[in-house]
Amino acid sequence: MCQLTEAIKVFDGKIFNVDLHSERLNRARKDLFGPVDEIHLEEILNIPDYAGKGLFKCRITYAEEINKIEWLAYKQRNIKTLKLVRGDDTEYSYKFNDRRGFEKLLKENNCSEHDAIIIVKEKRVTDTHFSNIVMFNGKEWHTPLHPLLIGTKRAELLRDGIISEKDILASDFYNYEKVKLINAMMDYETSPVFMVKDVLPMKP
Repeated sequence: MCQLTEAIKVFDGKIFNVDLHSERLNRARKDLFGPVDEIHLEEILNIPDYAGKGLFKCRITYAEEINKIEWLAYKQRNIKTLKLVRGDDTEYSYKFNDRRGFEKLLKENNCSEHDAIIIVKEKRVTDTHFSNIVMFNGKEWHTPLHPLLIGTKRAELLRDGIISEKDILASDFYNYEKVKLINAMMDYETSPVFMVKDVLPMKP
């Protein structure tokens, strides 16, 4: 049975975007397993005392039903280098626990724990191996129209009109100025900014 994950930000006793996580969890369950009763995460998540202060990740493992709920102290990744890589066979429409496809790409591109790969699929810019991205063209912040995974932070920023979708071809990538990585645990406001000119290009 395939296993999926939701990773939810919890900071100082507040659970973030739980409605968007519930939507994605229920959409995946319905698509993969057929008719199922909806799960409302806001009704079942109770923050334990030890996770009431500081930054935590609530990790939910599920299939048709929820199998495990964990509350884990969280530390941001220290990403120093971004690389464009070709990943035409990469598929991650649902947040599966199985990440062997990403692990293969990381190994093929000699990546360390401080590297992030921006995956180009069928000549289009998509996501990194662990986040969505947003890109600044000098006036506006865009996010790729064709992400590998529809992230909850991405959905929130689109809903609030802070970013907009754009079909970004690999050939247009270096026309942008800046890129940020975003996910449920990485905020738009505090995520580090990388200069696009410093992103390593795809191998020929």
